[in-house]
Amino acid sequence: MALPLARVIFGRIVLVRGLCAARARRPVSGAARARAQEGCARPARAGLKTYRKSSRAQFDALEAATRTQVVPHHRRTDYGPASMNTHVADFKLSITKALADQLAERLRPLQPHPLTEEAVDDLERRSGVYLLYHSGDRVYVGKAQQPLPTRLKQHWHKLRGREGISVSDVSFVALYVDEDLDAVAPEKLLIRRYRYEGGRDGVPWNVNGFGNKDPGRNRDRSAVESNHFDAQYPANLNWELDLTPGAHSVGDLLADAKQQLPYNLRFARIRDVPEARAAYQTLIDVTTSRLHMSDFMAMIVEALPESWQATALPGYVILYNQLYEFPSARILWQRRERGVYVLRKDMELAPPMDIAEESDDDTSSAS
Repeated sequence: MALPLARVIFGRIVLVRGLCAARARRPVSGAARARAQEGCARPARAGLKTYRKSSRAQFDALEAATRTQVVPHHRRTDYGPASMNTHVADFKLSITKALADQLAERLRPLQPHPLTEEAVDDLERRSGVYLLYHSGDRVYVGKAQQPLPTRLKQHWHKLRGREGISVSDVSFVALYVDEDLDAVAPEKLLIRRYRYEGGRDGVPWNVNGFGNKDPGRNRDRSAVESNHFDAQYPANLNWELDLTPGAHSVGDLLADAKQQLPYNLRFARIRDVPEARAAYQTLIDVTTSRLHMSDFMAMIVEALPESWQATALPGYVILYNQLYEFPSARILWQRRERGVYVLRKDMELAPPMDIAEESDDDTSSAS
């Protein structure tokens, strides 16, 4: 009879405990919860008293089991601290991190290839992501929603016309990615990963303006940051232009030079500057087939009316009918009363900072 009696008493205790546990799950104050727990403990103790007539061994076993039941369960509730959990943890699913890890893992075994025109032309005309290396160091992550060859050839063309760097020291690896790159933004995922691993040095050209196009006329008057790609590797003003000897208009010569240069040549548009129409119709008698860019601009400015000025900024050259000393100008060609006045300057640079990058697929150029 002792064992069945123990089962009955234990069953009642468990039932009472279950009711108390359900009541305890309600958000209540600490004092109310303590009273509820004390109320739940009384039936258990009462049940034990009625059972003291049974054998001592059975009583000890039942008492041990009952004591195990009164240990409170720590769970995440509105009133319970989460730090008490030992069997529960948070999990935050990061799709972007998983994608970045997969991209980095797929790029890692690829061997950098020299960035040459032939290598770029051999690529399939598909979208994708790519890494650029300079002297063996990873420096840039890019994407191409447009075909990869188009974007990489833009980099190749740009790097050819810079001082202090040789395109022969630049190499690349690439992945074809057929997904919607604008939605996935894989280059941003990789930039965050590489910068987390190596800080600013992880992909330095992603934060120094390397991938940006012409910033537009509003930025011409601002000092260029000292860490800007254009400040570190200025446009090569000794770049040779191929010319056709004979009489040519200023407008035609400017358009031809713009097509040949590996950096931007921006000049006043006729629709914005009405007096430019007559100025661009001025004829120049070209007597040579090759001319350095610096000499070419002196020739152009000399043919224009007074107050026109060409300016070599760190990464590009501009031409407008206004005399102004731009902070980061390298050379000024000014048309004055007695001819062309050439002023060479030391670049005024702003403190270094991370430079926001435009979309890789924004191929428009401000005028």
